[in-house]
Amino acid sequence: MDAELRPDTPLGDRTEIRRTVATSPSVDAAPTSDPVFRAERLSVLYGKYRAVKQCDLEIHRNEITAFIGPSGCGKTTVLRCFNRMNDLIPTARVEGTLTYQ
Repeated sequence: MDAELRPDTPLGDRTEIRRTVATSPSVDAAPTSDPVFRAERLSVLYGKYRAVKQCDLEIHRNEITAFIGPSGCGKTTVLRCFNRMNDLIPTARVEGTLTYQ
C-alpha cells in the first residue's frame, strides 16, 4: 500500500478493510447465528471518488469486531453505511447489499 493516500486520489484496488474478531471464552469460536450485519459487494462513491470497493463483511452477535487500517482506507465510510449516514450526503452513492438482521 502507498505510504501517502491523498483525499483527492481514488483508492481503487488499494481500499482495504481488515476485520479482527475476538470472542470471550464463554462464546463458541464459530458463529452460531445469522449475522447481525451483512455487507455483500458494498461499494461507496462520493461523486467520482471511490471510497470503498466491493467489501464483503459479516458481523455476528456476541463478537467484537474492529476495523483496522490506515487513514483513508474506508473504515468510517463502511460504518456510516450501517446507520445510513451516507444517505444525508448528496454526492454519496452506495452500491451492493447491506442487511441488518
